[in-house]
Amino acid sequence: MFEWTDIGLMLSRKPYGENFFTAAVFTRSKGRFHGIMRGKKSLTFQPLSLLRVTWKSRLEDQLGTFTAETLSPVSTFFLDDPEKLNAILSATQLLTSLLPEREPFEDFFSKTLEFLDALPSDIWLEEYIRWETDLLSALGFGLDLSACALGGDAEDLGYVSPKTGRAVSFEKAGPWKDKLLPLPAFLYKENQQGKASMQDLKNGLTLTGYFLQNHAMLEKLPLARGRLFSSES
Repeated sequence: MFEWTDIGLMLSRKPYGENFFTAAVFTRSKGRFHGIMRGKKSLTFQPLSLLRVTWKSRLEDQLGTFTAETLSPVSTFFLDDPEKLNAILSATQLLTSLLPEREPFEDFFSKTLEFLDALPSDIWLEEYIRWETDLLSALGFGLDLSACALGGDAEDLGYVSPKTGRAVSFEKAGPWKDKLLPLPAFLYKENQQGKASMQDLKNGLTLTGYFLQNHAMLEKLPLARGRLFSSES
């Protein structure tokens, strides 16, 4: 018998017979894992709810069964806040679509919890965009925003190469700037937190969205992601 207990975030659930569900959970030490949950209680597990889960199976490579308890029903705190709820739904779909099965991402799991902790703050959308850059890094497609790829000023970065993911300064962009992606300052300057304009936030989403689709090979960006500005724009 194989068995382990971990904390995890609910990703999805689907009916499995009359009294069961198959559930996908992003766990701290085991990564994205599937299992069968029994009974109607699993209906109370909402997207990115923080759970304590126990997985059991006779054989390690079988689907196995989950028992779980909710530690924090994260999404239910934001039912009256459509933009933040859309951020939760978008993150859930990205995790479901891009994380490989049964591969641990402990550092990224911690960063996901940090993003969820930031949702009540005024800089939640900045943190969501940073979380997408963390996802890209975890998948091996990290952006290099440490310095200009062409040797320019590291404090005057303004663009990112769509081919390499490396930053380019305003000075060095020159005639190529129309072929580069705008880089908002809040993504590489820690002291820019809370100062991002609406245009900077949209540029940030355009930047990470491009790399999610063209480098991480995401087939389609989440619909909820496109609604993040539904009542702000």
